Amino acid sequence: MKRTTKSGLVILVSLVLLAFGAVVAVFFSSWVQFFIGHEIVLRDGSRTFKWWQQPPVKPVIKIYIYNVTNADEFLIDGAKPIVQELGPYVYRQEWEKVNVSFHDNMTVTFQQRKVFYFDAEASAGDEEDMVVVPNIPMLSATSQSKHAARFLRLAMASIMDILKIKPFVEVSVSQLLWGYEDPLLKLAKDVVSKDHKLPYEEFGLFYGKNGTSNDIMTIFTGKGDITRYGLVDRWNGKTHLPHWKSDSCNRLNGSDGSIFPPNITPNTTLYVWDKDMCRLLPLKFQKEVVTNGDVLGYRFSPADNVFGDPEHNSENECFCPNGPPCAPNGLFNVSACQYGTIVFFHLVNFKFSVNFINLFHLCGSCRAEIMKANKFLLQTRQSCCPSLISTTLTLPC
Repeated sequence: MKRTTKSGLVILVSLVLLAFGAVVAVFFSSWVQFFIGHEIVLRDGSRTFKWWQQPPVKPVIKIYIYNVTNADEFLIDGAKPIVQELGPYVYRQEWEKVNVSFHDNMTVTFQQRKVFYFDAEASAGDEEDMVVVPNIPMLSATSQSKHAARFLRLAMASIMDILKIKPFVEVSVSQLLWGYEDPLLKLAKDVVSKDHKLPYEEFGLFYGKNGTSNDIMTIFTGKGDITRYGLVDRWNGKTHLPHWKSDSCNRLNGSDGSIFPPNITPNTTLYVWDKDMCRLLPLKFQKEVVTNGDVLGYRFSPADNVFGDPEHNSENECFCPNGPPCAPNGLFNVSACQYGTIVFFHLVNFKFSVNFINLFHLCGSCRAEIMKANKFLLQTRQSCCPSLISTTLTLPC
C-alpha cells in the first residue's frame, strides 16, 4: 500500500514538473523579453539611463584632409587638381546628454553635448598645419546666384573682387574644422534681414559641434511600447522635415544612433536619423560578429545602393527635389537642407560598417554645377569633386 502511495506521489510530482517544464518552454522566451524590456526602459536614475546619458565608450574620430597643391595652375591653366592627403588628425570625444526632461507621453527630451580633444600623439600632423581647400562659402554663394538676374550676378562678382575672395582658401586644420571668419558670412550678417540670416557667424566643417548642441531632441523611452524604444519623436519640435518630396523621406522616426529597440533579427532594417544628412539612413544586416567579452552580435551597414541615384535606387527619387538631373550615383546631395551649401555625402570607397560610422566626404565644386566638374575627378578616392575631408568615427566595443 505504501509502495503504491509512493509510486503515485512520484508520478504526480513528475507530472507537475513536466507541466511546469512545458509552461516554461512555452513562455520562457516571452518572460525573458518582458524582463529585458522592463529593464532597458529609460527611467530617471536607472542603470540604463546612466549609460544612455553618459556613455562609458569614448569615440575616436580620425580626420583626413585633402590639400590642393596646385590651386593656381588649376584656376589659371585648367590643370587637373593635385591633392595631398594629410592626416589622420585624431580627436577623442566625450558624449553626454544634458538638459534631460521626461514627459507624460513616454518621451524624454535632451540636448547632446560632445567635446572633442585633439590627440597629438595619435595624429600624423598638428592642428596648426596649413592647407589649401575649396572656398565653400564662396562656391555656395556662386551656386545660389547662378539663376539670379544678371545685374545681381555682376554685383556679386564685384563684391568678391573687392573683398579679394578666391575659389580656394589657405587655412589651418583647426580653422577648417572648427571655424574661421569668412568675409562673405560677415557681410551677410551685416546686410541680410533677420529672417534670412544663417545660424552661424563663422565657417567650419564642424562649426558648432564642439560643445552642447542647440538642437532639442525628443525620443521615446520605451515605456508602454518597447518597439519605439529610442526612436525619435521630435527634433526641435518637428515630426517631419520640409526639404524632400514626400512625407516618407521627410520623417524622423528612426534611432538617434545611441540605442535601438530590442528583438533585432537579421531581417530587421534599422533606421538612424542623421541631422547632417537631414534624413533617415537605413541599415541592413551584414554579418554576425563576436564583440569584446565573446558576446555574439549583428553588424548592420547601409546597402551598397543607399546613395544610389533614382535609376539604381528608386526610393531615393524623393531626395532629388530639384531634379532631374540628380546627384551622381553614389553621392547624396544635402544642399537643400544646408542653406544651399555645396555639400555631398558619400561612403568612403562606398563602404560602411557600424564600427566605422559617418564616413563621408564634403565636396565643393569650383564650377558650381557638379555635372560639369570633370576636372575634379580624383585618382585617390572615388568622388566627383575635390574632397575637403574624410572622417572615420570609431566606437570601441
